[in-house]
Amino acid sequence: MIYINCMTFVHNCFICGSFFAYFVTVHGLVVSP
Repeated sequence: MIYINCMTFVHNCFICGSFFAYFVTVHGLVVSP
C-alpha cells in the first residue's frame, strides 16, 4: 500500500513538473519571441 502511494505521488509530481515546464517554455516564447 505504501509502495503504491509513493509511486502515485511520484507519478503526479512528474505530470505536474512536465506541465509546469511546458507552461514556462510557452510563456517564455510568447513574452520573448
